[in-house]
Amino acid sequence: VIKLVFTLFRSKFSFPSFRSDNLKQSMKYLLPSLLYAVNNNIYFAGLILVPPPVWLILCSFRTVVTASIYKFFLKREVTTMQFVGAFLIVLSIAVAKAGDILHATSGPGSPSIPPAAFLLAAIASINSVCAAIYTESLFKKEGENFLDQQFWLYFYGMFVASGVHVITFTGSSLNVVMGNLPDAATLVQVLLVAALIFGGVGGLVVAAILKKLDNIVKEYSGATANMFTAVCCSFLFPEKFQFTIYIFLAMCLLFTGIYLYETRKAKPKAIISISPDASDDKLPLVTTS
Repeated sequence: VIKLVFTLFRSKFSFPSFRSDNLKQSMKYLLPSLLYAVNNNIYFAGLILVPPPVWLILCSFRTVVTASIYKFFLKREVTTMQFVGAFLIVLSIAVAKAGDILHATSGPGSPSIPPAAFLLAAIASINSVCAAIYTESLFKKEGENFLDQQFWLYFYGMFVASGVHVITFTGSSLNVVMGNLPDAATLVQVLLVAALIFGGVGGLVVAAILKKLDNIVKEYSGATANMFTAVCCSFLFPEKFQFTIYIFLAMCLLFTGIYLYETRKAKPKAIISISPDASDDKLPLVTTS
């Protein structure tokens, strides 16, 4: 809802046409909403099985999945060193969470990771990558207004999320849904509203990244933000979080992976063209794409 409101504000509350033919064309934005709704429920089930740090690592290999789909299915030029960079980005997340996992599993009788968690993480990662790449292809389609594209995506997303919510809480009152939020401190309520607003703005930034760049950039941008958040938390909340050797190693791996992915791209192929004014005894002109 917040993303939809911000999109309308950016478009100066200019709504796209609701003609039947335009509505029919906009139905293609319904698929990502359904995929993300499924993924949210898979995430919920996964977090019941394992702690958040473990679940984050299990889902982190979607960066490599994205690079594989780009190369083998979409036939994009992804070099071996770019694959190495994507792997290092995934490895940085695992190293960053290594301290939490070792602390959680150091006690006697610590539960192991159930096989169902691996299965759910694999399904969630593949589902998330497919939804993100499909959304990227929609955003990069020529001839369509970007704000209209965002409007339809968030418009259908609002209805899908509301539908899932209604189905899930058919017999629950509003008090059960809200929990103890009305009784929470004013500061907590303000921070919650701020988190929702910044989350909505972040979603719009992600859409712009998909429009101009690709999903790998989205993944390592999020990982970089998490690293800097960890550094800030170590200064703001030293009693809750400390900057450890794991975070330092993770940052080194992350920035190395980003460097490899961005600097080891496939070189543009040379295109040989002959100038109309060139005579037969002259060499053809060589340009690059």
